[in-house]
Amino acid sequence: MKLHLYLFLLLADLSVGLATSADADEAIDSDVERMMKRRKKKRNKMLLDPAEDVILFTRSYLTIAGSQVTDVDNGSAGDPTSGSVTEDNPLGSLSFALGRAPDTAFSSNEERFFSVRGSSFLQSGPIYNPDDVQFIDCVKQPRKDSCENFLSNSPANDSDNGVLRYGGGKQPNVVKLRPPKDNFFFNGECTTVAGFNPSQILAHSCFYNLCLGGLGEDCVNIFAGGGFIFDPFAPVQKNEEPLLPPSFPGAIIGGTGKYQGIKGSAQIVTITSRTSRNLPVNFDGFSSNLSPQTGYITQLVQLETTQQLPPSKTQESSESD
Repeated sequence: MKLHLYLFLLLADLSVGLATSADADEAIDSDVERMMKRRKKKRNKMLLDPAEDVILFTRSYLTIAGSQVTDVDNGSAGDPTSGSVTEDNPLGSLSFALGRAPDTAFSSNEERFFSVRGSSFLQSGPIYNPDDVQFIDCVKQPRKDSCENFLSNSPANDSDNGVLRYGGGKQPNVVKLRPPKDNFFFNGECTTVAGFNPSQILAHSCFYNLCLGGLGEDCVNIFAGGGFIFDPFAPVQKNEEPLLPPSFPGAIIGGTGKYQGIKGSAQIVTITSRTSRNLPVNFDGFSSNLSPQTGYITQLVQLETTQQLPPSKTQESSESD
């Protein structure tokens, strides 16, 4: 009898203990679940709140670089660098650099098919408010202001000849454009990272400085990279104009001066380009028997930024005197 009573009490204690343990586990699970819910809610709040508070400002600028070639001296036939080019209305600078010295390819395959890799296009020019720039249709008015060049009056090179056509068919009228602000400018470099043959680009990597005031140190830094299918030396047939390069996106990765920490995105759109020029090209100077490129490259830089940027205003004529 006593044995049965003892067993009964033991079983009762076990059942109470198991129930208590189950209740404790349930309580622990409930606490952990509540804790995870609170952590998840806090994490979501941290991710969402900054995005809700960010205000993006939009601004667009035009940058122009190039010149009008008014005269060409071919020099001596045996010395292609002895020639000279006379230019008018220069704005900024444009240059092309090979990625490697001649005869330094890793293999004959690279020398033959991939010599464009590593080549760079460098540019620097003033920036303008898009509202301050007017464009001329050079197909209809080939001898008007910025459209006129050293071949305009040559009977052998009329306006139907491809060498006279500008990319986009237009040019900015820099002849009647008021001077830009000296501390507002745009410069950078694009390097070919993938491509074929001497000039066919498949992808590039670019870094730009968009400087907006101060002593020239208040700049926005833009990085752009990725696919970019374009051949700057593609042959141009009669009645055709050079193709414009495709637009491409970029990311604002910070800045200098008052624009430190700025973020956002950018889009680079080419509106006009110079006349065509075929390979081979002497990149160290003027090449004999080749017409130099004339005209202006105009690019629209569209921005969305976390800081408001100032508009670019051209000077009054009296300010530049």
